[in-house]
Amino acid sequence: MNTAIRNTALALALLLPLSASAEGFRASVSAFNLNPKSDNGALADGALDVGVNSETNFTLAGEYAFTDHWSVEVQYGFGFDHEVSLNGAKSLEITHKPLTVAGKYTFGGETLRPYLGLGFNRTTFGDETEFGPIAGTNTTLDDASGLAALAGVEFDLGEQFALRGEVRWIDMDTDVAVNGAGVGTANVDPILVGVSAVVKF
Repeated sequence: MNTAIRNTALALALLLPLSASAEGFRASVSAFNLNPKSDNGALADGALDVGVNSETNFTLAGEYAFTDHWSVEVQYGFGFDHEVSLNGAKSLEITHKPLTVAGKYTFGGETLRPYLGLGFNRTTFGDETEFGPIAGTNTTLDDASGLAALAGVEFDLGEQFALRGEVRWIDMDTDVAVNGAGVGTANVDPILVGVSAVVKF
């Protein structure tokens, strides 16, 4: 089983008993556009400038509120596919799956509630396919770990349903190897902008 999926299942398994009373637990499905920062670093001692394109995909999250203001959320991305360029030439296609655990503080409000959050992200990379200057090689990207920060606002549609708009930032750096030899670190550090449909139990 994929490590990220296993970790997500474990985290949700820890949250679900807390929701046995139903109240305080919520689930959400989101669509996020993930935009890596413009300067993604350089490989091979600076000889190859790295560029990573943006991508949109879905995420799934479970959240448990301990109080009216404090909650913890586990979010898993189903897989963001990216094209990676080296010195402007398409060189690699990759898939990455981010798993984020974050504590959230929600401000007061009857219908419209802003919130802030801070947590930890673990991203797995895979499905590497090489093109152009590195065609025929075996290129791998290490898993990445780092902080995650988020800010958003939730709008109630009733007692059970809500909509969210959210912005996230993830500290995401991955070590790159070609044919087993390390060639440097790619700095992805994306901004994610998304909307979510929320079900409250």
